[in-house]
Amino acid sequence: KQSGFPVLGRFCLFDLAEGKMVVLIPMGNYIWGMLVDGKQAQLGLLLNVALPQAIDAFEDAIASSK
Repeated sequence: KQSGFPVLGRFCLFDLAEGKMVVLIPMGNYIWGMLVDGKQAQLGLLLNVALPQAIDAFEDAIASSK
């Protein structure tokens, strides 16, 4: 908080060795984590299509379970 950085958005992406990436998606009481092979996945498709759809689907599932 003291850094003045904006708060975390819908996901956090970490670039790892050997072309791997970790995607963390905080969702209230849940944290969804995925290991992605960056050599196989297209980053733009992941960030702009797959992640938003996955987040929306998970939020819908949580809402319908209440």
